[in-house]
Amino acid sequence: MSALSVFILQDTKEDVDALINTFDGDERFTVAGSSTSGEQGCNEIERIKPDFVITDVVLKELDGIEVVKRLKNQKQTQVIVLSVFSREEIISKAMREGAKYFMAKPFSDRILKERIIGLTEGPVNQEKRTSLDERISNIFINVGIPPHIKGYSFLREGVKIAVAEPSVINNITKKLYPMIGEK
Repeated sequence: MSALSVFILQDTKEDVDALINTFDGDERFTVAGSSTSGEQGCNEIERIKPDFVITDVVLKELDGIEVVKRLKNQKQTQVIVLSVFSREEIISKAMREGAKYFMAKPFSDRILKERIIGLTEGPVNQEKRTSLDERISNIFINVGIPPHIKGYSFLREGVKIAVAEPSVINNITKKLYPMIGEK
């Protein structure tokens, strides 16, 4: 299998660079281009025709949902949306417009790569491919806990510890809090 080409569309240069670093050195992927502008990105994507586009919802000139709409007719290019905005309406609209997958920030580089590979392999058992981190994040999103609030990572860590060691629930202040603090 040849390397999958990925085009990165993110709202900041730092986010673009972080995603480029995610794919650097992994022979399964090649970064075909990048931009922080939705309009400029769409023009390049239509010319380059990459296998995947990874876009944020917030972009300069043209937002990520409009990018998904414009790329809907490019059958060879699949779009994955990464965003801190993970309200149900935004996720639904992105998926309705043609996005193949939506991931809330912060996300795991490994999971992102797995999702891309999974989309090239066709339908798979989603339950098996979903990590504990992702399942916890999805639960938090569904109950209205946004990933940008203070304490989000501590809360997620606490849930992971409780899943691994259920007895810790009976000793939250004496056992769970110190374990979270150590991590």
